[in-house]
Amino acid sequence: MATKRSVGTLKEADLKGKSVFVSVDLSVPLDDNSNITDDTRIRAAVPTIKYLMGNGSRVLLCSHLGRRVTPKFSLKILVPRLSELLGVEVVMANNSIGEEVQKLVAALPEGGVLLLENVRFYKEEEKNDPEFAKKLAALADLYELDYLVRAVANPKKPFAAIVGGSKVSTKIGVIESLLSTVDILLLGGGMIYTFYKAQGHAVGSSLLEEDKLDLARSLMEKAKSKGVSLLLPTDVVIADKFAPDANSKVTTVCV
Repeated sequence: MATKRSVGTLKEADLKGKSVFVSVDLSVPLDDNSNITDDTRIRAAVPTIKYLMGNGSRVLLCSHLGRRVTPKFSLKILVPRLSELLGVEVVMANNSIGEEVQKLVAALPEGGVLLLENVRFYKEEEKNDPEFAKKLAALADLYELDYLVRAVANPKKPFAAIVGGSKVSTKIGVIESLLSTVDILLLGGGMIYTFYKAQGHAVGSSLLEEDKLDLARSLMEKAKSKGVSLLLPTDVVIADKFAPDANSKVTTVCV
């Protein structure tokens, strides 16, 4: 079972020969031909990965891409760019867990990199299934939450964070944790409509978690009590459908 450690505290003696599971954010934007249009997130993960490679680790990368389970969002499309940036041939797994992945991990040389398939392809990941998490953790000796560590380790003040997503329910832990660290918390994505509704605003047919209105109010009160400025967008785009050719306009929300 993997042990959670921060890369910054680990030296060669800790890392050499160890398999390290790194949860990274490689969810990059793609065009209609599945070409990467902005590789910023990939490049942001490179220093951590190279540090592990340089200290003799066998690196396992875990990420998601896109919102739908479709071949278009296979992480295979990231391998060429990732290999180029790292200077090694990144090995691609066809799955995120299972016997095939275990064999690939065992065969990975020191300094090698294995990219697991999009974890969003598993319904268990969307449901935060603890058994699925255990199967992922069992692949490695250590694991690193690179995308989060980079954000919250010794931040300069004032410290602001932006959290987006469709649902408040899937972001509770992150929001509550950040409220103990940040000075300003900006919320975006579909979940803002639950907060708008909790403030008494009409949200029409926008995405809404009716059963999480009290939770939204509680989070806003907690932010206030901690002196955190919790900010919602003042302008939103509304449309007649969720599609590139939708009729849309920008409207102001009184928050």
